[in-house]
Amino acid sequence: MLAEDPETRQAIATMAANLPETPSKFDAGATLALATAVSIVLQTHVRFQRDAQGKWTLTIEKKPASDSLLKDLAQKLLAYLPKSS
Repeated sequence: MLAEDPETRQAIATMAANLPETPSKFDAGATLALATAVSIVLQTHVRFQRDAQGKWTLTIEKKPASDSLLKDLAQKLLAYLPKSS
């Protein structure tokens, strides 16, 4: 889903090219924490503005995630959870 965004496509390609040869264990807690952090970062907009007097202003806005984005993200994460038998 993130690879569809041109701004993040190159970073994802770089990370994918540097994956370890042997698969590691899946850590659901770490994955959930990382997915939450990524979701927050991707929704946060930071703006620096300078007025006519030279004073800087920092504005941080966090827009709410769309329901479809959250649903897609949850489905993709759930697909990686180990199946219980």
